[in-house]
Amino acid sequence: MIISISLPDDLLEELDKILSKEWYVSRSEALRHAIRKYIYEYKDLEKIEGEVIATLTILYEKFSEEDIRHKFMDIIVAFIHVHINNNKCLEVMVVKGNAEKLRKMISELKARKNIENIGVSIIYREI
Repeated sequence: MIISISLPDDLLEELDKILSKEWYVSRSEALRHAIRKYIYEYKDLEKIEGEVIATLTILYEKFSEEDIRHKFMDIIVAFIHVHINNNKCLEVMVVKGNAEKLRKMISELKARKNIENIGVSIIYREI
């Protein structure tokens, strides 16, 4: 199946720079790989139940919206906020709580256009 996607110019330029140094034979192959990785990560996160402790590392462009930390303060036990430059921030959050609430938080973060990258690491989960 063939699909069409829109990418900002700077993102496409960055992809092309990397592809010129990597082994991928095409943009399509690199995107297939990225999509597979996304699906695996999503499925792994969906399997987790009960209480968890996790870290979230979030890179984003500054914005004036309500800070998501306020909405999920009941599961955020610590956070570090760093200004990378005039336009970008990095936050590292330690989250402790129900896995379903963690998934909801991640989902809301991913829905924001200013979020560039989210890393999730499950440190502990009830067995």
